[in-house]
Amino acid sequence: MAVSLGSTGMTLRGAAEVRGSERHTAMQLDRQRAMDLLRPFQADLRMIRELRTLLATTPGNPQVTDREVLAEIARKIEAKEVFAFRSELVQTFTGGSAAPTEAEPEPAPAAPSQKSTPAAPPPEAATLPPNTNESAQAAAAQQAAQSGAPFCDH
Repeated sequence: MAVSLGSTGMTLRGAAEVRGSERHTAMQLDRQRAMDLLRPFQADLRMIRELRTLLATTPGNPQVTDREVLAEIARKIEAKEVFAFRSELVQTFTGGSAAPTEAEPEPAPAAPSQKSTPAAPPPEAATLPPNTNESAQAAAAQQAAQSGAPFCDH
């Protein structure tokens, strides 16, 4: 099982899943540096669940607290029972998705045109009538708020 460490660009894999030729590409981390890598995920329930699953695939996994899960993963990274790799994927967060996607090349710059003037944004629709006295409306809303009276009938 591989566990992606969010936007860090790192992936953790158990020793049983790492071929001998891959081991030399793994990051060499002592326990403290591994804890520094894992600590930001201490309150991330999804990540803790994935790390628990990773622990379950390696020998010697007693029932442990979330903090102990991080400490045990850090110990296993140091002992080379779990390997940390820099991911070939780039994490993107668009539309609420945290799924990794492959990095896309930057688009080529557009060819210069004869007359390139940026289009003006469309005017915003008015939300208040044109004869509204904003100052008076704000003062009335403040006074209503101070007295605890409702000032909006919506």
